[in-house]
Parts: sequence; C-alpha cells; structure tokens
Amino acid sequence: AEESFVQARQIFSRTGDDQGQANVLEGLGSLYYVQSKYSEAEESFVQARQIFTRIGNDQGRANVLQGLGHLYRLQSKYSEAEESFVQAQQINIHLGHDLGRANALRGLGHVHRAQGSNVKSEAFFAEARDLYAQLGRLDDQKDASRWLATVSSE
Repeated sequence: AEESFVQARQIFSRTGDDQGQANVLEGLGSLYYVQSKYSEAEESFVQARQIFTRIGNDQGRANVLQGLGHLYRLQSKYSEAEESFVQAQQINIHLGHDLGRANALRGLGHVHRAQGSNVKSEAFFAEARDLYAQLGRLDDQKDASRWLATVSSE
C-alpha cells in the first residue's frame, strides 16, 4: 500500500495536482499511523495540512487535524492533540459538518480523560453523544455513551 501511495504522490506532484497530492499524503499519514510509524505519520499529515490550507480545502484540513489529534494523543502529546482537535472542531462548526464536529469532541474527551480531567472529558463525551444521536449514528452514540459512563465512574 505504501508503494502505491508514494507512486501516486509522485504522479500528482509531477502533474501539479495539489488536491491529489494532499489526499495521498493524508492516506500515507493514516497508513503510517496504523503501522505505528509515528514520525512518518506526523510528517505526512503536516504536509497534507499545509497543502489543504494553501488550496483552501477546509474539509481536508479538518480531516488531517483529526488524524494529528489522534496521533498526538497516542504519543501523550496532549497539548498538541487538544489544539488539533479544537482546530478541527472549529473548522467543522464553520462548515456545518456535525459528524466532524462530533468526532473532534470525542477526541477532546479522550485527551482530557488521559490527563485526568474527567469533568471536561464528561462534557465532551456528552456533547459528542448528543450530536451522534441527532445524526442517527448509533454506533458512535453508543461509543461516546460508554466512554461517558467510564469517565463518570472513575
């Protein structure tokens, strides 16, 4: 998979297709993330974010910020994770994208739980749960509810 992404990136770079290049970098970031290649994941996500910002693709930027938030949280870089999720949430609010907003809120819940800030964590999980319910995202709603119950009992 990595080789395919690299080849696609080279093609998009040669043809000047910034959108394609940013999409490939986001995909590479996700691939490296699941492979636990965190420095490569961060580099790919950051490059994708820069391109999405330059070409004005706010949704792409929000998606990459979500990826960075998860990556930073996994590495216990909580301030960077929080900043990434907050930015993703703000972009999704601006775009009216409630699913992205709910995902960012759930990410913030995890960040604050990891830091022992259970009151803040509860608020984020509850808001995410409510948004998921409004959207009919039952699995996500159940997940946020489970995390809310976990945090509430700690």
